[in-house]
Amino acid sequence: MIAGATSQQTIIALDWSSRSKPSPKAPVADAIYSCLGRADSGIQAPQYHRTRQAAFDYLVAVIESELDQGRQVILGADFAFGYPIGTAQKLCHSSDPLALWDVLETRIKDAPNNGNNRFSVAAGLNDHFDGIGPFWGCPAQVTHASLPHKGNDRHGHGMAEYRLCDSQTRSAQSVWKLFTTGSVGSQTLLGLPMLNRLRARFAGRSTVWPFQDDVDAELIIVEIYPSLYDLDGVPNDGIMAIKDARQVYRVVQEFLETDVLAHTLSSDIRSAQIRQEGWIMGVPLPKDAIC
Repeated sequence: MIAGATSQQTIIALDWSSRSKPSPKAPVADAIYSCLGRADSGIQAPQYHRTRQAAFDYLVAVIESELDQGRQVILGADFAFGYPIGTAQKLCHSSDPLALWDVLETRIKDAPNNGNNRFSVAAGLNDHFDGIGPFWGCPAQVTHASLPHKGNDRHGHGMAEYRLCDSQTRSAQSVWKLFTTGSVGSQTLLGLPMLNRLRARFAGRSTVWPFQDDVDAELIIVEIYPSLYDLDGVPNDGIMAIKDARQVYRVVQEFLETDVLAHTLSSDIRSAQIRQEGWIMGVPLPKDAIC
């Protein structure tokens, strides 16, 4: 059982991006950043990744290296791990949210240069629901009959707007929102296939919390929301002048210095809603959701 950040644990925080082209050579905001820290050797400088493929390749290499050293890796990714309850049942006739990860990996095409088909995939997914929606948002020049440009153009799709954990956090956006500021929906559509590939790469060695329970797995994948934490006292020079870089650093710092991982991962979750929707590490679990 995990008992806090130990000398044999490695924490990795990942801030994702749904850019459709490679990010500039020089680090910029709203791109992909990762940060790695160990209780016995401190926190490394954040890494900047210009494409999702480059970030995936980096994660595979780093995770393999850490596991080869006998360390347990906790990977936190900054996008939703699930959708409001009932979504997986609607889209893949299963209450297992990881079945939906499989569906998304099959449908999403994400090229090495970040070119992707997320808007057409969202439109196709909308066809499985009644009414219009629930996915919405795309650039003005992108037109799909089943994907409305504005959220208030949706109706009758029957799904909740937010997951339970989203309603417990300030400023959390709806996972259905695919475009403009705070479009976590696009990051999720492009992020879950990547995590599914990681699961396959480390099959038998990884677990996804809170959908799976093996807290002794070599690789534990959790959802994070860096905006939970203030940045007071976090260095802000060099690459850390960029807020995204400071935020992943801060998440690693939080997980290394507090018992949030040990306390939350060891909770016996009995809530079917959380088991299907996911939960953000660091957001207190409802008392009636755990044994």
